Amino acid sequence: MKRCLSVLRLAAMLALSAFALQAQTLSHMIRDTGLTPEDFTMMDEAASGLYTADRPQTGSEASWSNPDSMSHGTVRLEAMREGCAAILHTFHARGASAARELRIRRCRDANGRWLLQP
Repeated sequence: MKRCLSVLRLAAMLALSAFALQAQTLSHMIRDTGLTPEDFTMMDEAASGLYTADRPQTGSEASWSNPDSMSHGTVRLEAMREGCAAILHTFHARGASAARELRIRRCRDANGRWLLQP
C-alpha cells in the first residue's frame, strides 16, 4: 500500500510539472520517463528523508539507485520556506547517460502531511 501511494504521489508530481508544457495522459508521462514504479518509490523515499528531517538543510542531497532497472539519481533540497520544500530530482532512467530533471514543491498541511503543490 505504501509503495502504491508513493508511486501515485510521484506520478502526480510528474503530471503537475508537465502540465504547463503540454497536455498528455498521465500514463504517457510516466512511460516517457523510463522509470519503473520502484524507481519512483526510491526517488520519493530519498526526497522525503531530506525535508522531513528534524532540521532540514538547504543544499542537502541524497542518492538513490535501483540495480534492477539500472536507474539512479540524486535529490537536492533547494529551499525550505514557510513549511514548503523545493526539491530537485536529477535522474538517469534505465542507465541512460543523459540526465533528466524534475522540480517539485511539497508543503506541510495542518495535519502534518506533506502535499504536492503546483
